[in-house]
Amino acid sequence: MHWPLNIKFYILISLLYCGSLVAQQPVAFHIGEKDGFPNSEIYDMIHTPDGFLWLGTNRGLFRYDGQEFKHYPVQSASPAKTHFALDKMGRIWCMNFSNQIFYLENDTLKEFTPLRSHKINRLKNFDFDHKRNLLWLATAKGVLKYNLNTEKWSNYHSKQVIQGVASNHDMVITCNSQRYALYDSVLDSFVFANFSFPQTSTYLSYLNNKIFSSTQQNVPLPNTSGISVWQQDKFTPLLLPNLDELQNSSNMFWIQDANKNYWLLTNNGALGYTPDLKNVLLDGKRLLPGKIITELLLDKEGIYWISTLQSGLYQIPSFEVFLQDEKNSSLLDNRLTAIKSISTDQLLLADKAGNISYWDTKNKALVNNIKVTASFSQNIYHFWQTPNQQDIYFSYIKLVNNQDLEEGYPPAKSTTIINNHAVIGNNFSTQLVNLLPNLGKSPPTFNYGKAATSSTFFISTLLRRQRTRTVLSDHSKQHFWVGYSDDLYCYTLEDTSFHIIKNNKEKTSIIATDLKQSTDGLLWVSTTENGVLGIKDSTVLFHYTINNGLSSNTCTKLLIDETQKIWALSDNGINKIDYNTDQIELFDKKDGLHNYNLQDFVFHQDQVYVITSKGMINFPKDISFTNTVAPSIFLNSVAINNQDTSISEHYSLAYDQNNIKISFKALAYRSQGDFQFKYRMLGIDTTWQFTGNNNINFPALNSGEYTFEVKALNEDGVESLEQIRINFIIRPPFWKTLWFNAAILLILILIIRQVYKYRLRNITKQHQLEQDRNKIALEKSDVERQFRSSQLAALKAQMNPHFIFNALNSIQEYILLNEKRLANEYLGKFADLMRLTLDMSNQDTVILDDELKALNLYLDLEAVRFEDTFEYTIDLDPQLQNSHIQLPSMLIQPYIENAIKHGLLHKVIDRKLSIQFEFKEAEQLLICTILDNGIGRKASMEINKRKPKNHKSFAMSANQKRLELLNHARTHVIGIEIKDLYDENKVAAGTEVILNIPIELF
Repeated sequence: MHWPLNIKFYILISLLYCGSLVAQQPVAFHIGEKDGFPNSEIYDMIHTPDGFLWLGTNRGLFRYDGQEFKHYPVQSASPAKTHFALDKMGRIWCMNFSNQIFYLENDTLKEFTPLRSHKINRLKNFDFDHKRNLLWLATAKGVLKYNLNTEKWSNYHSKQVIQGVASNHDMVITCNSQRYALYDSVLDSFVFANFSFPQTSTYLSYLNNKIFSSTQQNVPLPNTSGISVWQQDKFTPLLLPNLDELQNSSNMFWIQDANKNYWLLTNNGALGYTPDLKNVLLDGKRLLPGKIITELLLDKEGIYWISTLQSGLYQIPSFEVFLQDEKNSSLLDNRLTAIKSISTDQLLLADKAGNISYWDTKNKALVNNIKVTASFSQNIYHFWQTPNQQDIYFSYIKLVNNQDLEEGYPPAKSTTIINNHAVIGNNFSTQLVNLLPNLGKSPPTFNYGKAATSSTFFISTLLRRQRTRTVLSDHSKQHFWVGYSDDLYCYTLEDTSFHIIKNNKEKTSIIATDLKQSTDGLLWVSTTENGVLGIKDSTVLFHYTINNGLSSNTCTKLLIDETQKIWALSDNGINKIDYNTDQIELFDKKDGLHNYNLQDFVFHQDQVYVITSKGMINFPKDISFTNTVAPSIFLNSVAINNQDTSISEHYSLAYDQNNIKISFKALAYRSQGDFQFKYRMLGIDTTWQFTGNNNINFPALNSGEYTFEVKALNEDGVESLEQIRINFIIRPPFWKTLWFNAAILLILILIIRQVYKYRLRNITKQHQLEQDRNKIALEKSDVERQFRSSQLAALKAQMNPHFIFNALNSIQEYILLNEKRLANEYLGKFADLMRLTLDMSNQDTVILDDELKALNLYLDLEAVRFEDTFEYTIDLDPQLQNSHIQLPSMLIQPYIENAIKHGLLHKVIDRKLSIQFEFKEAEQLLICTILDNGIGRKASMEINKRKPKNHKSFAMSANQKRLELLNHARTHVIGIEIKDLYDENKVAAGTEVILNIPIELF
């Protein structure tokens, strides 16, 4: 019995032939104000070899790089720019509507000023003859020729109104309202042809060694296109297939895309032809009907760009992705909610308006429609069928014989058939329904407050009262899965026992939105917030999220194709997962998906049909989701110390010009700004770094040489073929240069030498004066004491140069070894020691503090010379008052020098020296003990025997003489004791020198 509600049947076959309907169209994206391009009037468009898209609009010239538009303003009588052409140098030329021509040079739009000398009346168009480097202009007063080599003008047909000019590098053709003229380069003139074309206002186009002529007027008859082509030295009419599509079209002109296809652009869309002009594209239907097309081109990524006169710019990612909606098809409502493939050539669709529609995939049109007016019509999200039956179920309705409706059936959001049962899930519960009818009995479960309209009922078992999202039966037909709003259950059909499947990695609930099973038995689960999982025997084996390549963690529907790849519908595209290789491909807006409010999808024949809130999309199942075209990359700017500078491949900068910021851009229109960049700065690190930013800052580069390298990667990880490479040299400050340090070191050596010579002269002079005084004092009673005092001063004068000589030798050694740091350190300490030594050399006695300072400086210098193989210590008796004790100047240093030179020098490692000062108050005696762990005196003497015979240890002999002079006529003499030290094996273990210095003498 038919359902007794308001049911209307609409047979829409007649609508398929209605003149108001148009064919399905490829998905086209409009680029407008939201993209930063508030221009609707585009007169011309060109795609240059560097990858940029150039647009001539009513507001001027714009460049588009896929992310932003750049405007090129110029002072002119009219801001509009149209009619692009490239000269021999690759520069872009254009014109305006005020008879001015412009060209782009060094990223600046400039006026072609030689044209000012001609008072142009209505400049029609222009073209370049690259072979002869000529510029041809068509005007209302004839043809103008400008020789770019000689910069001279020529006039032709000065009384003719020239409509167009075209050059193919071997010939130049012009046309007026009725006739054509061919340029004769030998005669340097145009010769009118003896034929004419009936149409007026003709356009000329040179394409693939053909010159096309097309009319500006409407096409009057179906058997002529109003188009002619230059063949055998004349224009002949060109008969084209599908001429009916050109009816009521005007402003027709030809272009050819990168695939060699021809396109006829009109005021009512564009019509495409194969390269042989024998077949039409897009099933012979117009592209963007109703739009005034001004230009169409195909870029290297396979994207079609279409400019229009009143509707702005369109982008078509692919001619394989088609959209059916209310505007371009017989679809009744764009808000589709359910889809099912029901036969070889038909799909069943449901929409928000309550339409159940049959879609003919062969004819791409709606063939039948049923209007459901019940309240449940707004919630049709699922169709299902019982086995071997043609009846279709949706909501709580049964569609009988594709037209009659019956009620009394379980409302279904998801269903699966297992043996003779159906598992039906909805927003309230899940039930197991026995599909074998129970005749003559009242339905125990499905009573929704309405009278039953059928005598056939089913027996069901309530599994659980919980909102159900999806159900699926296993290939084995022994168990099935139910995805509830809180967990994923696995039921056994025989006794409806169950267990809950958890995410074994995180031990969390699995909230499934759809379930599918691959041929290898894996259960695939799409989830609300956790991506896609692959489960075997209740164990999660695969888990795909945004962390390993999935476009979104929110997935709603699944399909599995014949290659066992998993297709997952998400909130930002369709993911195709190859779980054998862990590769994921994404189909999104970059590929032609016109919106992300995706409801469901099905495989039908070799196509994929996706229903959305804005219509239905279909594309081939084997379409490639991967963008294999490498992006381009170009340098945007280089800023030094936050100031932009001219772009160069090499920079030589001062030490304080070390804050560098490099900005760059990638160019790939399909990527829509989704780029990664890999970069490195050689000189800092050789490892490639990855970033999503298009600028890199190096705030404080040290002095040195660097090379910056960067590449772009598109959304699928394909690298740019070229890379940006910039060399930087940061020069060091002058005080850190080698020549400056060498000069400073040399100056210091010269200063020390001069000071030494000066002091030496003074000492010599003083010594001479002392000798003179000693000669006079011989007559006095203290002649002997003065004489010995002069000897003592002379010995001191001899000791100072000896020490200086040894120190300078050490400095020279570091300089020769290019040890700058050590040389500088050694030199500084040496200068301090020299100053202290010079001060002490004029004194007979010094305080113990000064003597200790001199010893520390001397030992520090020796420690630097021996690097880390020498250690020394100086220990003082706590009773000593260093500032009140005086002793002979430079008395102790020679013995320390002797310990180092003859004892420790011949050891390779573990050189140790100990100096101890002890005060015996009762005896008023200062005891200085010098202890080394050197080779001992005996071994040292053996080494000295092998030295040249003229070698003599000056320091010790001089000090011995000095002790004799100091002790002369003294009651308490300075005593010295030298001991050889041995270990338990009687092996020499060093030397001990003990100095006993009476302090009352001083």
